[in-house]
Amino acid sequence: KVRFIQQSPGSVTISIFPATSSVKLSALA
Repeated sequence: KVRFIQQSPGSVTISIFPATSSVKLSALA
């Protein structure tokens, strides 16, 4: 499962399950 969570403008947290960690990406869009 891949969930895209919009936390704040220009910041998106991508959570991938099953996984032992989450990946946080910063976008300048």
